[in-house]
Amino acid sequence: MNGEGDKDHFQRALEAENQRAQEYLQTLDISDPKLKERASHILNTLYSKVLRSKIFPDNSYRLVVDRLASLTQNNGTIHVFGALAAPTAEKEAGAYISLHEAFTREGFNMNLGILFVNWQYLPVGNEYLGFEELTGQPVQSDAFHAQIYPARKILSEIPSIAINTWEFNLGRREKRTSMYADSIINAPEEIQRAAYLINPLSEGWTEEAQNSLEKLEQFYSKRRSLDQHGTIQPEFDWIMRRAVGMWVSAQAQKVPNSSFMTTTELNAKLLPFYGTPKGLPILNLKIPAI
Repeated sequence: MNGEGDKDHFQRALEAENQRAQEYLQTLDISDPKLKERASHILNTLYSKVLRSKIFPDNSYRLVVDRLASLTQNNGTIHVFGALAAPTAEKEAGAYISLHEAFTREGFNMNLGILFVNWQYLPVGNEYLGFEELTGQPVQSDAFHAQIYPARKILSEIPSIAINTWEFNLGRREKRTSMYADSIINAPEEIQRAAYLINPLSEGWTEEAQNSLEKLEQFYSKRRSLDQHGTIQPEFDWIMRRAVGMWVSAQAQKVPNSSFMTTTELNAKLLPFYGTPKGLPILNLKIPAI
């Protein structure tokens, strides 16, 4: 089959949202038609070549269009913040190259802030002591830096980039996953503050956090590819996503009118678990074939 029959529902959803974004763009008061055309071109590129799923949260395309229109008229700089996990960083780094090329091709300036995290699948088991026992790798391990080196090299092609690295150490106490103090010593200060709020054993743990964690556990339990990693994996992944979301949110607050968060999630249903504010659009990027 050819044409519409070949398109999956993700592609159709992207095309439909691009159409809504284009229609909204035309309602904005931009005096120079060339600038409006430039914003239109970048939207077409994002939706056809860069994005894997619709912009999150729902209807945030309007916020993206507003920011693109403002940056186009003021010759501003787009600020993009995201994280790459050590085991998959090299494969996913190409998504950021594609994003950078899309923006710069239309004359936009883009600054990229990347947080490298040691985000692993954990051995199946109900109890563990810490990161080293789980993975066989010591905290701040050479293996972690070896894993992220190829991605750092790829991303070095982007002129304006700030790279942070943080190796996550966690432990198991009273049958709950938590960050150990030694895991946050070398972490960005936003994550050091966040550690208190996303630790299920701390006084900062909230009902919202508990409900969110339970939703992720339910999500994993219904998917064989995720459920096979055991009951600990969703707790670990929830903490990782929430910590990354807090770090990105803190960076975005410094440039609130020109910032975007990026992810490379295969399933867009995981995006809410980053816990980012509604005013921060998430661009979930397509991973280019290698």
